[in-house]
Amino acid sequence: MNHNPLISVIVPVYNAESTLRRCVGSILNQTFKEFELLLIDDGSQDESDLICDDYACRDIRIKVFHKPNGGVASARNCGLNNARGKWIAFCDSDDFVYPEWLENFKLSKNLKYDLIIQGVRIEYSATEIYDVESKKEIINESNFKDIIYLLNQQGSFGYTVTKLFNRALIELDGRELRFNSNYDFMEDEDFVCKYLLRCRSVIYTCGLGYHYYLSPNKYDILSWRRLSQYLDLLSEIRLVSRGEITAVEKKYLDSIFVILVAECQRNSFNKESMLSLRKYVIEEFRHCPIILPTKIILALDPTGFFSALWLKLHLKIKKVDYTHD
Repeated sequence: MNHNPLISVIVPVYNAESTLRRCVGSILNQTFKEFELLLIDDGSQDESDLICDDYACRDIRIKVFHKPNGGVASARNCGLNNARGKWIAFCDSDDFVYPEWLENFKLSKNLKYDLIIQGVRIEYSATEIYDVESKKEIINESNFKDIIYLLNQQGSFGYTVTKLFNRALIELDGRELRFNSNYDFMEDEDFVCKYLLRCRSVIYTCGLGYHYYLSPNKYDILSWRRLSQYLDLLSEIRLVSRGEITAVEKKYLDSIFVILVAECQRNSFNKESMLSLRKYVIEEFRHCPIILPTKIILALDPTGFFSALWLKLHLKIKKVDYTHD
């Protein structure tokens, strides 16, 4: 048994009996062999736990951990707590990887970089499949604004599954970096932002080895509860970009407006919702990615009612995409 695997692959598992064998089989079929596979059964109610145990009995590279249901962030943290590899990779149980996935990180020549990134194939439906990848190697030393811009431009800013993380940095000086279990989505972006603050160099390699399934309605549920998550992420993004306004920050600001307008509509444009919308826009006046006339109208509207209607029209015209991974 390999007691010192180079890479630990962490897979959170919850009620995934229909896709788990495809996922695990694709990982075991890697051309790169120096890895361990950690399957984290997050309190599954179907046969997933039995499938995990069966694989562990048949392959010594696999370790299974059973825990009460706590969400994907909690499951990944369990994997981080038990990983032995020098590098960390993540895979979701409803996705699969191509044989060259781990090989694409090119560890033999990229060991000096703190974060290694590759491309991803995103499947929205059987007829909508998009490849997101870099056609040439891109290296960034300390200036991560460019890499954030590139990943945001490609729509792959979060996506921990396309990135290889150095475990030494995750455990840096006893300050363990973990996924925020309070996030009900966008925990990937949160983790990536905090990890980038520990990095000195990043490389985006050529190649694409991950197949990601994205449900069209995955992020349709909007709420006030998620607003605080967007605000927290904005703070982290600003730290990474050293205060400079980036395209990804503007995209998150648009997302915040979508949430606020949706809440106004959901509550029949009640006064509290409308004033919250107006207050936020005024506080973020300098950074808001909306045109000046819209800002002026919002600032001069004391009731918030016209503000909400105007901003709804503005976002519709811009065709704002508020999905993030």
